Amino acid sequence: MIEEQITQAQDTLQVDTFKLYSQKAISIATFLGSPLVAGILARQNFINLGQKRLGKIALILGILSTILLFAGILLLPESVLDKIPNALIPLFYTGIIYLAIDEYQGTAIDEHKENNKPFYSVWRAAGIGVIGALIIVGGIFGYNYMFSDNFNAEKYNTGLDTFFKNEEKTLQLVTVLESGDSAKIIYQIDNVAIPAWNENIAIIDDLDKIENLSKRFKEQNDILRHYSELRIEAFELMKKATMEDSDNYNMQIYNLNNQMGIMIKKLEDL
Repeated sequence: MIEEQITQAQDTLQVDTFKLYSQKAISIATFLGSPLVAGILARQNFINLGQKRLGKIALILGILSTILLFAGILLLPESVLDKIPNALIPLFYTGIIYLAIDEYQGTAIDEHKENNKPFYSVWRAAGIGVIGALIIVGGIFGYNYMFSDNFNAEKYNTGLDTFFKNEEKTLQLVTVLESGDSAKIIYQIDNVAIPAWNENIAIIDDLDKIENLSKRFKEQNDILRHYSELRIEAFELMKKATMEDSDNYNMQIYNLNNQMGIMIKKLEDL
């Protein structure tokens, strides 16, 4: 009897103390990192609400939506893309995601707020959004890498392979961010994320030394270098936000992500 009471008390405590991502947090993260991130955060909300099946569906829809979105962008003629403002597409799919979250989780989120239950911080959602953007960028870089006609230099190929592997290392931060453990987040940023992107800068500097490297690949190196520098700045801000448990760096992270978007567009236009 006592054991049953203890179990019931533990279950009640778990239900009372679980966290959710707010619609605002999901919207910011989606704008920064595509529908993929919306799927990740919506999945976590569903899991915390005891709806694992819906969580799985949300993640699958997030992945499929992202694939379809960027496949469509790649298929659009450059003349059409040039006429579309940079922020229009993210605003469009963020609006759709906001309505979807409101439809399927809005009531639960509102009740959670009314009962003064805890929410995940907005900066944490923004951080996951930045990591999600990494996945998208990796896909675009990989596309250019696989379908370009001029990747004949073994050294260049080997360097890019390492670049992509370093990028994959930083994706581990998504899991750490989900844990909410500040010490682990800071450790991951200091010992994995930032060193990986510093190494990527060194890789690009080394690739610049390849003899007879075409102008196109030199331009690509410049873009990748600047992109890596922006990533380091973003991770440093995420570290500050974690240490201070603050949302004050969200706008700076947002601006950095916009600059990264410009770098991605330049890469696509090469």
